Amino acid sequence: MDISLTLWHLKKDGKAYDYYGSLTGNKKEDYDNITWNDEREKPSWDELIAHQPTMKSDVEDNKILDRSVMKIIESIEKRVYNLEHK
Repeated sequence: MDISLTLWHLKKDGKAYDYYGSLTGNKKEDYDNITWNDEREKPSWDELIAHQPTMKSDVEDNKILDRSVMKIIESIEKRVYNLEHK
């Protein structure tokens, strides 16, 4: 699990959480050892774990959207190319 990304997804009021420390190991011990500077309550490890299915759904939705946008862009590029090369 990417702890930093999960915290970003869990943020409230559009404001990222304020904490200090390394989360690069992405382990519970890393999360337990960060310094929590935010006035909001630190989400529990269980909350982070529980949020994973929601994040997976968001990521999959974005992949579908990205593919759709890329198809539109490719279509526009082809039309522009065809107009330029008439």
